[in-house]
Amino acid sequence: MDIKDVKRVTIAGCGTEGSQIASMVAYKGFETTVWLRSEGSIERARPRLASVKKQIVGVLEAWKTDPSAYCRGLSDERDLTPEQIDELIAQAEERLPKIHLTTSLEEA
Repeated sequence: MDIKDVKRVTIAGCGTEGSQIASMVAYKGFETTVWLRSEGSIERARPRLASVKKQIVGVLEAWKTDPSAYCRGLSDERDLTPEQIDELIAQAEERLPKIHLTTSLEEA
């Protein structure tokens, strides 16, 4: 299997690392599912994912005026115009809310 064949990714758990991994995987365009043990875990995951989204968008906004704010994980290209960075922000705004949270192992 080649990485180009991967379209969907499932992450088990959504703590500090899981929420960051899920967010970056979704940001990069993969259909992203997070498997969690309970409805309570889902409710705790939502604000974590919102926080990571806020951080990603914040770094992208900062990068528009401060080239030293560049974060390699958000773009392979270092020298982007503010308009190109706006496209990355729009991508984050579109993709990150689509992370699917489930307690069903079969669904995940």
